[in-house]
This record gives sequence, C-alpha cells and structure tokens, in this order.
Amino acid sequence: MTVDAIDVRALAQCSAASGVADARVREATRMRVLDLIGSACAGYRIGTWRSLGQALDAAGAARSWFSGQARATSDALRLNAFMSHAAYMEDGSRSTGGHPSCVVTPTALTVASSLRAALPRPEDLLSAVAFGYDVFLRVGERAYPAIVARGFQSTAVLAPIASAAATARLLRLSETQTMHALAIAASLGAGLKAALRESVTQPLQVAQGCESGRVAALMAAAGARGHEAILSEGFYPAYADAERPVTEPSVPRILETYVKMHGGCRGNHAPLDAFLALMQEHGTVAADLRAVSVYVDRYTLAAEIERPESPAQAQFSIAFAIAVAAVHGETSAFAFTERRIADPLVRALMERIAVRHDPALDADYPAKRASRVSIETGAGVHTLSLDYPVGEPENPVATDVLCRKYDELARPVLGADTDSVRDFILDFERQPSLAPLLDALESARPQGWVNAASHCDQAVAS
Repeated sequence: MTVDAIDVRALAQCSAASGVADARVREATRMRVLDLIGSACAGYRIGTWRSLGQALDAAGAARSWFSGQARATSDALRLNAFMSHAAYMEDGSRSTGGHPSCVVTPTALTVASSLRAALPRPEDLLSAVAFGYDVFLRVGERAYPAIVARGFQSTAVLAPIASAAATARLLRLSETQTMHALAIAASLGAGLKAALRESVTQPLQVAQGCESGRVAALMAAAGARGHEAILSEGFYPAYADAERPVTEPSVPRILETYVKMHGGCRGNHAPLDAFLALMQEHGTVAADLRAVSVYVDRYTLAAEIERPESPAQAQFSIAFAIAVAAVHGETSAFAFTERRIADPLVRALMERIAVRHDPALDADYPAKRASRVSIETGAGVHTLSLDYPVGEPENPVATDVLCRKYDELARPVLGADTDSVRDFILDFERQPSLAPLLDALESARPQGWVNAASHCDQAVAS
C-alpha cells in the first residue's frame, strides 16, 4: 500500500507506535545497540576521533566513551557519534542509503548519561532508540536515492531529525513538543557524499548532526517552535526535488535494516560473500585462482576504485576486498591498510580480478545489492549469484554470530567488561538501571590506537 506524504506532526504521532511493544523490535533494537558499541570500540581503536577531541575543549560533567575524559555533553556526543561511525562497521539501510545506528544509539546513550540525576530506565532508552530509527527510516526512504544522486550524504542529512527524535523521547516531550523538535531539526542536516572519500574527517558531519538534533529537542522543550510543513516545503524539495511515494512495509522498519559483517563499502559485500562461499565450497586457496570475474549493478560499479592507492580508496575496491580476503583471510575494518595495499601477493591477485557491469542487476537496486561471481581454477570455472549480502534481512546472521562480531571489535577496548556489557544488553529490559552500562562505556581504556593516518584510514559508502 502506498502511503501518504508525511509531515513532522505525523512523525510525532508515530512516537507511541514506534515503541518496543513488538518483541521483534525489542530484539532488533537490543542487537543494534550491541553492534553499535562494538563498532564504536573499533572506531576508538582507529583513533581518527583524536583530532576532534583536541579541537573540543569545553569541560563538563559528561564523559566521552572509553577515554574517561570530562567534557560538555555537546562535545561528548560529537565524539561518541564520531567514534560510532569511524570504522563503518555499524548497521545500514537499503531504503535510505544511510546508517541509523551511528546516529540514534550514541545520541540516546549520551543524552541518557546527561540525565543521571533522574536516569532513564533501560526500557526508556530502548524506546528512544526505536523511535529514532523509525524517524530516520520514514524520512529517509522518501528522499532516497535522489538525495545521494544530488550529492548529499543520507546519514548526515538525517542525523539531526533522528537525533531529535531519540532525545525527545528521553526527555519525555509531549507530542506537540516532539513535533516542534523534529521541525527545528529538519533544517539542520548537512553532509556531502564526496566527503566519504576523506574518511579521517567525514564522520564529523554525522557527529555535528547528532548534536544539532539534541539542541533542537532542548529548544522545543523550552517552548521553541518549528515550521510544521518543513518537510514538504523545504526538506524534500532541497534534498530530493520532491517527496518520493513509498509503500508501507509489512514489518517494522528497523527489521529491514542490515548489519555489516565486513569492513568497507557495502557494495563490496555481496561480491565478497559470493567469492568466500565459492572458495569454501570448492576448497580453493589463493594460489589456485587463475581469474575472478565479478558482476555488479551500475551504481556499485560507479563507486569501484580499480587500483586503490590509499586505505581510503581500498574501501571502495571490490578487487582489493576479495584479494586481501583470499590471501590473508581478513575482511574487517582493519583489513584496509597501507601494508595490505603494498603486499605483492595482494596486488598480483588483484590483477586477475575483473569487476564488470551486468545491466540485469540494475533493475532491483537498491532493493537488492546483488552480485554474480565466477572463479577460474585448474579444475574449471565455478559461479555463484547472490541477491543479498550476509546480514541483510533476507540473509540474516544468527545472534551468536553477531555476538562474535561484537566480541572481536569490543574486547581490545573493553577488556574484562566485554562480557558484562554484552550480557547487560542482551537482557536490557530486566536491568534495574542504565548506570552499569554507562559506567563501562565512559571508563578510561588503554590507548591501543591504530595509526589512522598510515595504517587504517577508513572510508565507506552505504
């Protein structure tokens, strides 16, 4: 069913309906929070947030994650959101081309921490995250893919309105106040797709959007008003020429988001999953490969960098992702390094990998991020087509698999607290207080940073 155009009043009215009464939504929300914390730990290790930390010097009662450093709430939120997006391992959405979790989860957790005098209940935090997701996805699906075609980055543009939604829920704003918070925030989104090519600083546009949304909600709580028709009169004409009609999904929107099991551009993932499945099925190793042919849609091919010269460029290279996986078995955010780019074995295999356009794959984009991969060995040619990368709703990962991803990303940072944080989140609603989780996130951790400039300069497309 095609649904009517949406405005901020309708979004505010969705607030109650987008809570966590649905058991599937509760489960998805818990797992997205867990996944985001693991991704933020990876972002902390990468260390690209340090230049932002040095630029922000306002002291306050809040603390940025993993550093234990006292900061103003505004600065803590910017840093927490920056870290959450820095490794590009968090979830995403095909319907918006964006990443909701790196917006709504750090916002909800940071705002909750700022309310320690009257700390929200764990179920209130889940409800805030769920509402932030709902707003991000409802607004974004009506602008995508035109918003990206016009040069904007979905996550950064949607960050303020989604952050305002999560903040409004935690502040227990009325429906009218929530409407005004969303209206104020709708005009604050700013972000360019081209910024993704310089990944060390790109997360700043998302971090700024998160803080803008928090301020919008605080203004609305103080009585400020926003223009009720801002979406139809301003947002959609500016970012997408017009609001796109959408079909109401058969399941809650958060269930249509995906999780990432590999680092790098999402366009790399279906080819990589198909390649890895072929290698495993046929017992193939890198030395056996004579040629690899990869077929993708034109949108994915447009982002492909055939011969990357930096880690940032490598994130957009299907050939690199496949070669480093074949040679070294690495697919995480930490696979994209100068050392791997210079590796002669990786470079030699990349020369035998061809990435081509298959027009037949264009028709279903972005509903599918499909790929067809063929590997040629001495035993012949083997081919596999894959409609959805691992982690999509149609190709899901089990809870224990997602927990393993969290463990791999979080343990180098959280250490002995890794298991307790996981167990807290998996049993979120029965926890008596948010304090143990917030304390674990805000404690000072070892500074075992990867050299961002030369070792793990991250970049990604949604």
